Amino acid sequence: MVLFEKGDVTISVDDLRGTLDISYKGMPRIEEASLLVKVDGRFLSSITRALRFKGAKAFEGGDDYMNLALRYQLGDTVLECKGMLWVYRDSSIYIELENGLNRPPLEDPVATLRIRDVPYFSSALCSCNYRSRELIAKAFRYYTRGLAMGTEPRCEPPEDNPPYPAGIMGAEPVGPGKLEYSPPAYPVMLRDWRSVPPFTSFLLMRYRDDMKVALISVCHEGVRSFIRGNGRSLYVDAISHHPYRTYARIPLAVIAFDEDPYRAVEKAYSTYVSISKSTKLRKDKPYPAVFEYLGWCSWNAFLNDVDEKGLLEIAREFNEKRVPVRFFLIDAGWQHTSDNRLMSFDADREKFPRGLEATVKELKEKYSVKYVGVWHTLQGFWAGLDPESFKDYPLMEGSDGRWVPDPRDLRCFKFYFDYYDVLRRAGIDFIKVDNQYDIAKYVEGKMPIGEAAKALLYAMQSAAKCHGFAVINCMCMAPEDFYHWLSTNVSRVCMDYIPMWKGGAKLHLMYCAYNSLWYSQLTTPDYDMFQSHDPYARPHALMRAISGGPIYLTDRPGMVNAELARKLAFSDGRIPRPDRPALPTEDCIFRDPYNESYPLKVFNRVKDVGLIAVFNINKDGVKEKAIISPKDAMLDEDKRYAVYRYFGGRLDVIEGTGNIEVELDELDCELLIISPIVNGFAPIGIIDVFIAPKAIRDVRYRDGTLEIDLVEGGTFLAYIEREVDKVLVNGKAHAFSVEEGLLSILLPKELRNPRITIIIKD
Repeated sequence: MVLFEKGDVTISVDDLRGTLDISYKGMPRIEEASLLVKVDGRFLSSITRALRFKGAKAFEGGDDYMNLALRYQLGDTVLECKGMLWVYRDSSIYIELENGLNRPPLEDPVATLRIRDVPYFSSALCSCNYRSRELIAKAFRYYTRGLAMGTEPRCEPPEDNPPYPAGIMGAEPVGPGKLEYSPPAYPVMLRDWRSVPPFTSFLLMRYRDDMKVALISVCHEGVRSFIRGNGRSLYVDAISHHPYRTYARIPLAVIAFDEDPYRAVEKAYSTYVSISKSTKLRKDKPYPAVFEYLGWCSWNAFLNDVDEKGLLEIAREFNEKRVPVRFFLIDAGWQHTSDNRLMSFDADREKFPRGLEATVKELKEKYSVKYVGVWHTLQGFWAGLDPESFKDYPLMEGSDGRWVPDPRDLRCFKFYFDYYDVLRRAGIDFIKVDNQYDIAKYVEGKMPIGEAAKALLYAMQSAAKCHGFAVINCMCMAPEDFYHWLSTNVSRVCMDYIPMWKGGAKLHLMYCAYNSLWYSQLTTPDYDMFQSHDPYARPHALMRAISGGPIYLTDRPGMVNAELARKLAFSDGRIPRPDRPALPTEDCIFRDPYNESYPLKVFNRVKDVGLIAVFNINKDGVKEKAIISPKDAMLDEDKRYAVYRYFGGRLDVIEGTGNIEVELDELDCELLIISPIVNGFAPIGIIDVFIAPKAIRDVRYRDGTLEIDLVEGGTFLAYIEREVDKVLVNGKAHAFSVEEGLLSILLPKELRNPRITIIIKD
């Protein structure tokens, strides 16, 4: 064995077989990792001696990293390949193959990383794009197209407590190149690392000593990878979907170790982005201004029957009910199409007889809608473009017969640029670009999947940026998509919202929480629209409120729950958005809140105030008890905290090492606002909105007085230990009450930027 070390990572190379053992902090973590290369339809490996291991050599890259090269020779030929590992001081490792062996025609996977053992494994969480079963389609027919639209469903209802994951995903992929993976990723909790499902792009494993390792797929140089298990070993397969393109470099995976699961995930994606440079991290991209406001989307309100009349009707209702919706998203159904193909850049004249521009203008001028967006698929429409209608544009006939914007040499840019020019002139401000995962189906055999995705997504983003459009990415949770978002920063993190389905509500909350753990490294997760009149609207609303991403309704006219909707935004329509994307609390990461009696907890922050949302999503509907502590929100354990239960209306004071218990019935939820006590005072905020602390602009402590600047009026709550002499609002005496330390001040709702002054008795 030959040993190589960098930081806390030690790599042992078998000098006969060329396999790798990886240790972290002195303990074995990965054993017998080897590279497999496909040549002439056969996998070759140094373990079988089809490849001869010729040695390993390390090159120091300064203090930051070490480059480890492993040479393999094809039999007695002069052909060879190299396994290349970049081992970083922060304990992350990037792995690729420098390939001199592949000869066309090629078969996927073109190369594979195989891991024979993960010693001391305890549990794991993965996200996979394994194809969904019929149950989802059944739920869509019964609820989305049936009950939610006020019509009689034409099928039996889906189960309200479907088995997961077996009931939702697991259908064997079929078709050319097994391309039928799903557009959303599904989180799966594992007790055996060998059972990782196919099409997994993210894997977080925990060891018995509580160390963690993140293993992520990549997409670079025209090739994308997926992770899978086969009951015996773990594999990372590199796939191109093109038989006649050879690759000098084949990217495989990134591995990152840490005791902290959040840091392990962050290190893995930071390492890959710094190497590939094909995208940017979420934190390095601006968040679109449009999504700072409460919105509405037409999809679950009208489905494909959206038209001018319906849009104006729901806008009128929002105005009348004082629900400050400030962006409208016109989803599928607005375009001029035929036979599922896009026929022109213009709106359907039967649905928009005055044209799209007139509708947009009325929404903005009459109903205070600040932004209007429209939907389209990356291909234009589901079956692509009508070739005769778009004969003046560079098109490519896909391998499945669809005509699509031509990704070769970025010829597709003209299509997107001209499309968005027409939309901008009609007053459109942003776009939702759907069906991104579908690229492989029409470029199979035409060009490598990574190259096609890069061209289409770069062209779309560039054209959108030219016209000042924000973008929502959708049906896009495949590596070829999320690794090519250079400028876009809002993307769907789950399957479609399905109204009124109890089982679907539980699963939707789980998908959003767990997928955000990794997806939020690259983009701001979008939890999808929801209906405020849904029987399970409260947990849906709370999850979106704490998400840190966009919030938009999809209510039908006459059915808006204004009381609930108003808790999502300030009176000017701005949402009280927390500081970052919400994540599952650490104790939940390797638990299964759907199948176990263990509540789902997600956390966020508003400056130094912690937010914990807790949900009972148990499949069988059993009553649950949640234990919440300040450390769940990564707060300092050396401080004292005031903890306010939003729905329970109760205030508790606990130490940083303490906890409180909350009991939850089926699909019940609670929001806990955890505010540090400083100088005997802990502000909660304006509780007219869920994220109450976001209404606080500033708090100043002075001798005998406290000053609090707020965004607007409403009911202000705080914990106070000292006796209050009087309260001033904008310099004038104002009524207040204090009960068991809970200070309550009712301010007129119409106040903007009010200042509260609290004078303490001597």
